[in-house]
Amino acid sequence: MFEKQVSKNIAAVYFIVLAVLSYYFVDKTLTATIGIAFRQIFVVLFILSGFVCWLIKPDIARTSILLRSSLVLCVPLAVMVLISLFLWVFQQTEIEIIANAFYTYFLYMNEILAVLVAVVFLLLFGERGIWYNLFAIIIANLLLIATIMAEHGVGAYLNELWILIKTFAGETGDIIREAEIHELAFCLGLYELYMILNFRKKLWFILLFIAATFCFVSAFKRIAMVAILVASILGLILKFPARRKGAATLSKVIMIMVAALGILAYAYIFAVKMGVFQQLEEQGVNVTGRADIYELFDKYYTFSPAYIGYGMGYVYYLLNSEISLYTSAIHNDFLGMYIDLGFWGFLIWFISGFALRVWYFGRNGKTENKAVVFAIMVYMFIVFSTDNTLTFQMVYSVTALIIMGQGFDKKTREEEKRLFGSAQRT
Repeated sequence: MFEKQVSKNIAAVYFIVLAVLSYYFVDKTLTATIGIAFRQIFVVLFILSGFVCWLIKPDIARTSILLRSSLVLCVPLAVMVLISLFLWVFQQTEIEIIANAFYTYFLYMNEILAVLVAVVFLLLFGERGIWYNLFAIIIANLLLIATIMAEHGVGAYLNELWILIKTFAGETGDIIREAEIHELAFCLGLYELYMILNFRKKLWFILLFIAATFCFVSAFKRIAMVAILVASILGLILKFPARRKGAATLSKVIMIMVAALGILAYAYIFAVKMGVFQQLEEQGVNVTGRADIYELFDKYYTFSPAYIGYGMGYVYYLLNSEISLYTSAIHNDFLGMYIDLGFWGFLIWFISGFALRVWYFGRNGKTENKAVVFAIMVYMFIVFSTDNTLTFQMVYSVTALIIMGQGFDKKTREEEKRLFGSAQRT
């Protein structure tokens, strides 16, 4: 028993270290080659190591659950590819544009690799994998912050952090800006939400929450803070009734709310098309340059059921080759996906990325799970509206890990009983 526990601890340390390295190098690229993200080296090693562990000691119950769950999480990417293939053939798209799409989605922000990282954590460690991953993110963040402090001084860093908090990011110093790594901030935002919805009165949990909050505040993404606030309120409101009778009715209510999010997404795209951001800017509201970006893209799409799109990656192709901007992103994932996939393609993508996940992971009476997954989807919905989260592979990993990991140990025991007649795990 002792030797078995030691081997588990060694495996945990090994995979946490790989995760730390992937998060630490999250924004570094191998520019000497073809610009592949440096983190992918550690991500691929992480996945291959997990596969070797599975070959040595396969866990049938966990594998059965994760195989189905991971396929569901990869449906949006499959939708994007299938719709894009149709559009590329129908419109006889140039090879350059197609190549850009494959580079963008399969090398830079591959959703499949992201899901596989989550699968390895859960396959080897169960629900503990959720917290091992958070620990890795925190360690990577603290290492980055320590590097900044070592260069500029602890006092200078904390002083700019206080100004950042006091002005609600209205004033951001050059030192604290170095800690603003958006991808890590959105990952931590997801964990903040998950921990609020599943709060535990345990020392290790409280320490992780405090450390995660410190790192999250250092990056200070205001849209993520709004997302956490709104999603946690909705999640808590829905979660507690889910434990009582009438859960079936509540489950239907959640799906109606998902449908409302879809309508809201279309309304938001329509508002952008109608120049709402330009009007806000004229009234003195700081929209951080988004009005100019959306105006430049205005001629490339229409808001109409007749608009069919160009195929995935087209927006990034425009940013890299056609439109000269001070930014390489559109800062609006919904608009970008709409331009890429068209009116109906966007609808199919939204159903596969939002409705399908909420339904699948909350089916069979797991209404409390459905409430948590819905809250996560609300978080993603809000950050999609003003940022480029679809280009953040590690955010995909955290999303997949939390969604698949919610109640995972209990689902594993149920699967063992289904497959073997009794729970095999002690």
